[in-house]
Amino acid sequence: MRVFAISGLSGTGKTTLLERLVHELTKKGYSVASLKSTQEDVPAPEGTDTWKHQRAGVKTTVLLGPQSTTIRHGHRMTLKEIFTDSDIDFLLVEGMKRSKIPKCWCLGRNKLELKQLPPKTIAAVAWDKPTGTAEIPIIQEGELNTLVGIIEKHAVELDQIED
Repeated sequence: MRVFAISGLSGTGKTTLLERLVHELTKKGYSVASLKSTQEDVPAPEGTDTWKHQRAGVKTTVLLGPQSTTIRHGHRMTLKEIFTDSDIDFLLVEGMKRSKIPKCWCLGRNKLELKQLPPKTIAAVAWDKPTGTAEIPIIQEGELNTLVGIIEKHAVELDQIED
C-alpha cells in the first residue's frame, strides 16, 4: 500500500479533491482506501448500544451492519496498525498536515506562501488560476491527471511512514 496526503486549511477543497482523486485512481484500476484525520474525537451517539458498551469499559467495539463494519478503538492507532495486511493500492489521507507523508497542499482561493507549507509538500492545488512562480508545482483543481501522476510518483510505502 502506498500513502499520499491531501492537506490544507479548512474550506480549501480537500474533501472534494479527495473524492475526485478516488474516482480517477479507481478508473485506472487501482484500489483506494481513505482516512480522514480530525482534531476531534467522534463518540458513539449517546444512548446507542455502542455508547453503552464503551461506557461499560470495553476497549474495542465492533458494529456489524448488513454491508459494513465499524470498529471503534479506545485509543488512537497508527496507520501501520490500521492498514497492515491490507491489499489496497493507495491510501489517501485527508489532513495530517504535520505528518511526514508526501502531500498535496490545497490552497482554495488562498495565496501560496512557501514558508507556511508543511514538510513533505510535493505540490499545491488552487481553485483559481495560480499567479507567480513557486518551488513546487501549483495545479488547478481541474488538472486531476497531473495530480494523479504526482501521487503515482511520490506516494510512499506504508512501512516507510513514521507515525
